[in-house]
Parts: sequence; structure tokens; C-alpha cells
Amino acid sequence: MNAKDIKKEILAEINKWSVGHQSLTETFIKEKAEYVFGGLAKKNDLTGIGKDAIIRALCNDLLGLGPLQQYMDDPKITEIMVNGPYKVYIEKGGRKVLTRTQFEDQAHLRYVVEKMITPSGRRIDESSPFVDFSLADGSRVNVIIPPLAVGGSIVTIRKFLRSIGKIEDLVGLGAALDAFGVAIQCIGPGGGAARVRERAAADDRQRRGAGAEGCDRRPAPGGSRAGRRRRMRTGR
Repeated sequence: MNAKDIKKEILAEINKWSVGHQSLTETFIKEKAEYVFGGLAKKNDLTGIGKDAIIRALCNDLLGLGPLQQYMDDPKITEIMVNGPYKVYIEKGGRKVLTRTQFEDQAHLRYVVEKMITPSGRRIDESSPFVDFSLADGSRVNVIIPPLAVGGSIVTIRKFLRSIGKIEDLVGLGAALDAFGVAIQCIGPGGGAARVRERAAADDRQRRGAGAEGCDRRPAPGGSRAGRRRRMRTGR
């Protein structure tokens, strides 16, 4: 037997007890999984079967977001991208990397997608193959399914990070540029777009090598533009 067949056996056992009788908990799932493994071991050679990995995968499928749950639990991961059932990317430290994580098949991926969508009250199907919604924790999700998506469902999760309290936290995660941080810091009581433009212009002059510190505050030769216009009008 392979891992997929064993999961089906455990799910069948869980369904016998959970429908109308027992709410799903991690303890309940593990108990039923151990019971099934005990029975299968008497009739099958389970050498090389990762029992702990199968039980953990079942718990994630039934109680969480399946193979994606481990990345939802990692506070250092800012984004999760799924391109069909066999390619899962994550963004960590500002860099996107392809993981070894895979769904069992397209049906497994759609199962997880439906688990995410259902609480939001939204729906997705062939007549409406594109949807945006939020998870309970504030993370933003975008899903595209066939026929609009080629090669399987495409899912993007932009995680809501509760650990972010200031701009430096975003920069540390690689999720923001210093210029973006400057813009946000400029906006506040009495601030607004004008302050953002002033600060951006000052930084731009500094980057272009305006000269010694404070030179951007010195008037241009002949005085300021306003001063030159006044002298032209008065003849002075």
C-alpha cells in the first residue's frame, strides 16, 4: 500500500465516527489513524511508510489548509504561491523559492481551495473561475481555476503578518523598499502627499550628488526664481 491508499483507509474510519457523533480534533484523528495502522500492519508490509508524516498530513487536511498549513504557521514566510498541484512557491526574506511541497493531485488542491473559500461566502467554478477573498486571519487570497488557469488551479496567499509593528519590520522581511518606508513615515497628522513629495525630492537630490550637506537649502545663483521675478517687475 502507498501513503495515498492509507490516507483513504484512515479517512473512511474517521467518517464512521465523526458524522453526527464526534467533532474533529487532532487527538481524535491521531487515535483513529493509529487504529487503522495497527490493522493494516497485520495484513500488509508497511516498511518505508512514513506513519508520522501521513498522520500530520491528515491533520493538516482536516483541520488546516493541507500542505500549505506549514507555511501559514511560519511567521517568516510572507507569501505562498501555488501553480497547479505540483509546484508550490514561498516568499521568505524577500526571495521566492520553489519548495518540495506537492498536492496529491488536482482534486486535493481543489479540496483545499474550497476549504479556504467556504467561510468567506464566495464561490468559484467554471462559470466564475476567478475570486479574491480574505482568510479569517486577514491574509488575502487570489484563486484562478481552469479553464482560465492552464495546468491546474493557481493560488496566491499574501499573509497578514501580526509581527509587523513598524516600517523596519517590513524592510527586514524584504517586503518593502526604503523609499516606501520613507513615504509612509511622511504621512501623518499635518503631513500628507506634500510631505511625501518634499522628502522624496530631497532624497532624490541627495542620491544625485547635490554636494555638501545642506546645499539643497542654498538659493541658486542670482537668488530664488520668485526673487528674480520680483526684480524684473520693479527694475531692481
